[in-house]
Amino acid sequence: MRRSFLIMRTMLTVCCLVVLWAGAVRAADVQEGGSALLLDSIAAQSGKPVLVNFFASWCPPCKEEIPGLVSLRSQYAADDVAIIGVSLDESRSALDRMIQDFGINYPVIRGNRELAGTFGVTGIPRLLVYSAEGKLASDHLGYMTEEELRQLIDANIVK
Repeated sequence: MRRSFLIMRTMLTVCCLVVLWAGAVRAADVQEGGSALLLDSIAAQSGKPVLVNFFASWCPPCKEEIPGLVSLRSQYAADDVAIIGVSLDESRSALDRMIQDFGINYPVIRGNRELAGTFGVTGIPRLLVYSAEGKLASDHLGYMTEEELRQLIDANIVK
């Protein structure tokens, strides 16, 4: 009986780890670049709303907001909504740790100063929402709850 329990517990642990690993962004998948990379990433998502979240690992409100984005990514199909994270971290290792710790499950770009300047980023977290037609629908500076994020998605999703 005890052996069966241990085997079952081990199998469950392995399954959970595989699911977490498969759904999360790997640090090696992070792209680095400027505004051209972000603009191309947004344009590649035509026909669906795109949430662009500017954040950094050292930002407390960003750390509060990211779990909501991770949750929403798992609730909405990638064909319906795109989420792109843009890290303004200078330290790649800090970003990699944050991706791992929070289980970030959407693409992340490690932006540079040119990107931040082009998009007028003066504070974080900052969220840009582009409509399915590619037009800027919302520009929000500061923390947003998961429910507020969901309302933005629902207001811009093609039904």
